[in-house]
Amino acid sequence: MDFRILGPVEVWQDGEAVPISAPRQRAVLAGLLVRPGAVVTTGTLVQDLWGATPPRSASVTVRNYVQRLRRGLPEPVLESAPSGYRLRIRPEQLDVHRFGTLVDSARAEPDPGRSAELFEQALGLWRGTPLQDLGDVPVRALQAPKLEEQYLAALEDSIEVGLRLGRQGELVARLTELTAEYPLRERLCRQLMLALYRTGRAAEALGAYRRIRGTLVSELGMEPGSELRRLEQAILREDPELDAEGEVDRPGRAPVPDALPAGTATFVGRAAELADLRARFARPGASQPVCFVHGQGGSGKSTLAIHTARELAADFPDGVLYVDLHGATPGAQPLSAAEVLQVLLRTLGGADIDPRQDLATIVRTYRTRLRGRRVLVVLDNAASKAHALPAIPDEPGCGAIVTSRSLIAGPEGATRVHLDAFGTEEAVELLRRLIGSSAVDSDPAAAARLADLCGRLPLALRLIASRAALRPHWPLSSWVDLLADERRRLDQLRHQDSDIRASFAVGIEQLEADGSDRGRDARRLFDAFGLIDGCAGTLGLACALTGWRPERAEPALDHLVDVGLLASPEPGRYEMYDLITLLARERAEFTPEAERAERLGAAMRWYLAAARHCCALATGARELPGMPDREPVDARDTVRFESCEPARRWLDREIGTLVALLRQAARERLPGCVAALTTFARALTWYFNSSMRWTERSQLGEAMLTLAHDTGDTRLEAAGLAQLCVTEAQRGNLDEADRLGKRAADLLADAGDADQDRLMLLSNQSGVAMLRGEPERAAALSRVTLEHATAAGHDHLVASSQCNLAMIAMRGGSSTEAASRLREAVRINRRIGHVTNLVVTLNSLMSVYAATGSHHEVLARSVEALELHGKLGGGYLAAEGLLQLARSLHELGRTGEARERHREAREHLAGVSSRERIGLADLLESLEFS
Repeated sequence: MDFRILGPVEVWQDGEAVPISAPRQRAVLAGLLVRPGAVVTTGTLVQDLWGATPPRSASVTVRNYVQRLRRGLPEPVLESAPSGYRLRIRPEQLDVHRFGTLVDSARAEPDPGRSAELFEQALGLWRGTPLQDLGDVPVRALQAPKLEEQYLAALEDSIEVGLRLGRQGELVARLTELTAEYPLRERLCRQLMLALYRTGRAAEALGAYRRIRGTLVSELGMEPGSELRRLEQAILREDPELDAEGEVDRPGRAPVPDALPAGTATFVGRAAELADLRARFARPGASQPVCFVHGQGGSGKSTLAIHTARELAADFPDGVLYVDLHGATPGAQPLSAAEVLQVLLRTLGGADIDPRQDLATIVRTYRTRLRGRRVLVVLDNAASKAHALPAIPDEPGCGAIVTSRSLIAGPEGATRVHLDAFGTEEAVELLRRLIGSSAVDSDPAAAARLADLCGRLPLALRLIASRAALRPHWPLSSWVDLLADERRRLDQLRHQDSDIRASFAVGIEQLEADGSDRGRDARRLFDAFGLIDGCAGTLGLACALTGWRPERAEPALDHLVDVGLLASPEPGRYEMYDLITLLARERAEFTPEAERAERLGAAMRWYLAAARHCCALATGARELPGMPDREPVDARDTVRFESCEPARRWLDREIGTLVALLRQAARERLPGCVAALTTFARALTWYFNSSMRWTERSQLGEAMLTLAHDTGDTRLEAAGLAQLCVTEAQRGNLDEADRLGKRAADLLADAGDADQDRLMLLSNQSGVAMLRGEPERAAALSRVTLEHATAAGHDHLVASSQCNLAMIAMRGGSSTEAASRLREAVRINRRIGHVTNLVVTLNSLMSVYAATGSHHEVLARSVEALELHGKLGGGYLAAEGLLQLARSLHELGRTGEARERHREAREHLAGVSSRERIGLADLLESLEFS
């Protein structure tokens, strides 16, 4: 098959045209052909056909067009992809690719005669205006001018070759026709003037100059470029060089002056990023390579761009253009698009533009100046796409590198390179280059620490190194000591007129100047994050601090990422860069104390409401120890989930942020935090027990102890000790768990027999005693708990006591009693609806049955257990139940099923830390399959 777009859109096979009669189907085919081999989304095809105002049924209509087109093509080359469609064809099956290959060969051919033949073959592929039979559709309006520009550039190159071969007499008529059709193309006019002069028609050559000058002045308000002006003067003085045959590719063209700033002699690292940039410019057919480099302030974007441009300069014989757009210059207004183009036009040798001209006219002038040139344009520190995109050249043979803090949406096919801070090794190497090997190598630990205190940012490292170079006798440790004080660190990272704080503040200034709702929200959210110790978090934290719905908070978070003030290491997770964290905290210091307390309190209450909602989903219980059915926070507008699994996933993301907020609330003694901490601990018991999140549970317990000691609240102290007791028991530190439990019991000694906190503690102490090999003490504690819980009607504690007594009985060899007590605990947990405790009890019952060889009973109980594991969303408990089931299946000879359950258990354990899966190590190892 052969596809053609250099004229009407056509498909041929074996010398015969394949009919595609409907213009819209041809338009869909054109949208695929101008992006050969790439997946073209349905949304892109909709834009190709209808632009910004498609009909409601546009996506369905596109699918219908694709189906008809697929039926009409004689070969199955039109494939569906997850997000759209793709034409699976070889490049040489498309006429525009063949054209490009021939043109590249012609330009590289040293023999002008052979070069002329190749150009003739290439231009012969054109059958008229490209995409001419599609009607008035956006894809034609956008793509046809690009294709036509390729044609004209190749045509001009072929005329240069003809002039080199002395064919000026043959070319005059064609050039006269072309300059009438394209009156603003200065290169064609130059070629016509030269051809006329060489055929003895100097007066007509000067007349051609006057015509284009009049057109440029009247339509664009500009004088002809320096090349045409010099050619006019050369004709007037009858310069003998104009008659010389041979190389005439750029007669009289003044080279573009070197506009690049001086590169740095201490460039280090960035190997992967440099490789990406080099690959884009080396890619075959990359006639207009465009690369965007983006990253946080101070990450070295400009240094990388300038270093790369100097490497590539030899590939752009007409020079390298450079403009600092001042999108990252403290206190400076970013250049407008018109101002950027003015700088570029001056560098290209043009006069100043008329300030009254509209942007479209200035862009057209700029494009005119670029025609026939091969230049690299470096646009440094772009504030937005509006400033940068008009200056990106589309002339074949040109290229561009754009740096910015935010990701700029650029032309299709552009390469995007993101710069993070250096790794430690690269950062230390930069210090070594800047300060000297002896200072760094004599104290490598101080060098590494200094690099970390600088956030491993190239700008911060250069600033501190500049100061250190002026004080050569100071050891590196002295600079470490200066930067160790967070309150003064940003003050130290400055030198002469460079200041890291001012560099970061540019992003804040951009947010303050942004009049959009998203910009205002982003600034408010940045300031709110400064109130939090970690200055990092999630969408949930953003909602908690502001009271916004996710639909409002998420665009603000994304905007902070866009302007380089936040990083997003994974979906739904946000982190503030090290040094920017200090800026956020500085700004937070100006928040009135009452407002600070209210914001943090609101965040705490928001998370409390979310935790209670998750608890209700996970437990399903009508009664929970120490928790009322309703609290005022339950009415808050917070997250809501349909089932336990998404609630668990949400907690997996939020638990670190949530506990950090509670620790801060305890340290700052926020109003209401005593009750909040207790409620959090109770509401998250199911989560901590099922996920084995020991670190966060311990931190929560320690926060409770800190606040209890400050306030003298013995009940809160007992609750904190109870959290630590459970964690240490799960970790296997049984003596420490026993000690913590006894301390908590002493604090609750005066509580009544029906006190739930005291009974829960007795139940936990019983479990610890059993694990420590004290069955009599464990049994006594559990019987006391069972007696008082039954009398008080605390069913959940009755069930946990039965479980403890069952495990004691099992260890004493009484499996029958153990199974009976566990069945009773299952019945109670079913009745009160406590799903998590029911899963724990079923796992224990399966363990008892497996130990006694009742493997069919294990299989029978596993049906309900696996269903509940699915509702809870997996984790440690799911892995435990699956391993019990796998063992029984293996014993029953059902090895295939056993292996599958074993694999599922390992998948669940993948999300649990290695320390926390120790409890299942023996079972895992005993079930290894070959």
